[in-house]
Amino acid sequence: MKISLIILSLILSSCASHLRSTERAVAVVYNLETEQKLGVVKFNYDKKGDVVIKVELQNISAGEHGFHIHEYGDLRNHGHNLGGHFNPFNVKHGNPKDGFLVHVGDLGNVRANKSGVVSTEFTDIKISLRGRNSIIGRAVVLHAGRDNFQIQPAGHSGKKIAAGVIGLVK
Repeated sequence: MKISLIILSLILSSCASHLRSTERAVAVVYNLETEQKLGVVKFNYDKKGDVVIKVELQNISAGEHGFHIHEYGDLRNHGHNLGGHFNPFNVKHGNPKDGFLVHVGDLGNVRANKSGVVSTEFTDIKISLRGRNSIIGRAVVLHAGRDNFQIQPAGHSGKKIAAGVIGLVK
């Protein structure tokens, strides 16, 4: 009986892992003032079950920009309806390297080169495309300034300048 439960558990785990590895999501990112399309952010699982985030944006001011998942996917009103950082565990804002000690939506900073292009890829252990930490229907947000990981509740990263609603893709 015990061995049967272990085998069933392994089978279910394998199925869940396979489903998870095939799920993908995307956000088409727009300038919140002009509504100009700036690019896309893609989300997919790696073999370990962490989410790989690929950011491809253009027409962004050069330098570092805070990059977060916000609570709501409502782009109306120039980003004022997006809510705060996605924070299902009600913890402090901080560096994403601190894992679950900081907001699930804290993704750190991305850098635009002198041509205004952001092209980067990184992995996050906190976000998910299903369950309690699901980012589906929420918004990925680019801020005007750099996130300093210190000042609460958002790292003094400034105005929301671009965002996109995150949705599952086929």
